Amino acid sequence: MKLSSIDMPAVHELQALGYTKSECITIIEREIYRLSSTDRSYIDAMCDSQQLRKDEALDKVRRMKRTRFFQYIQCFVFL
Repeated sequence: MKLSSIDMPAVHELQALGYTKSECITIIEREIYRLSSTDRSYIDAMCDSQQLRKDEALDKVRRMKRTRFFQYIQCFVFL
């Protein structure tokens, strides 16, 4: 998987924790890009309630997941 440039700060922070680049890609793919059934339900609900297109709702969910993930790994970087 090719990562977006907005994911590169997470790669650098994970590498600072000792992960290899391939491990970083796997972690980011799992934490941000894979969707759980809860994510899918939330996307459907957003499409209905906020009248968003599916791709707009997906982008919004991934931005929220990315923000939470960045906050989570920054806790470990600064320990």
